[in-house]
Amino acid sequence: MDPDEVKSHESAGPEDQKIYESIAANYFADTQLRLHFDTTSSGARLTLMKSADICASHGFEVSGFVLCHPDGRRCLVEKSAVRWLSNEEMWDLMHPVNR
Repeated sequence: MDPDEVKSHESAGPEDQKIYESIAANYFADTQLRLHFDTTSSGARLTLMKSADICASHGFEVSGFVLCHPDGRRCLVEKSAVRWLSNEEMWDLMHPVNR
């Protein structure tokens, strides 16, 4: 999915917001978890749309979550496994250096 296809927070209208909230509701059946997901954030919407596209077109399923702390730390949760990453470790994971 091209990032340009996802509208920015400023250009997203009420209909777009309904779509993002619907996708989030489908992914997050647990209301308490859904309360911590900001569907007004352009980054969150991009994550939802990319995830939905990958699941629909490649057969993947949601099996966990990546949680982000305001200071950049991440917590990866998949079933019973939990992995804590510093901001630097997450950067290295998502942006590996070509060697």
